[in-house]
Amino acid sequence: MDLQSTILEVLQKIVSVIPSLAVLAATLYYISKRSAAEGYLMAIGALIGLLTHLFYVVGIPLLTRDGVDSYAAYQPYLIPIAILSTLGAMAFAIGLFMLIHKVVTTSVTNTNGPSGY
Repeated sequence: MDLQSTILEVLQKIVSVIPSLAVLAATLYYISKRSAAEGYLMAIGALIGLLTHLFYVVGIPLLTRDGVDSYAAYQPYLIPIAILSTLGAMAFAIGLFMLIHKVVTTSVTNTNGPSGY
């Protein structure tokens, strides 16, 4: 593998992590402004999503770098990571729906706009 393809592969991995970091940063910013259950659920979900994404981007290539490109080499790791990823996505979705519900009910009851959240 030459240097240019290695650099491109590393850049691709870094760029693929940026959206997960942005979502985590946004949820942490929300928590810093308003400490509420929905913020914590979204932050937990975003953190789990980031960690599982890092596993797929960094962990799988590390497990298969010894020339063993067999699915059986890393298959025992995939089911627990997939379950953890699903739980993280569910936590984020529940937190997001709680936030949407709070904003919608606040804006409906407050005639001056959604400034009450």
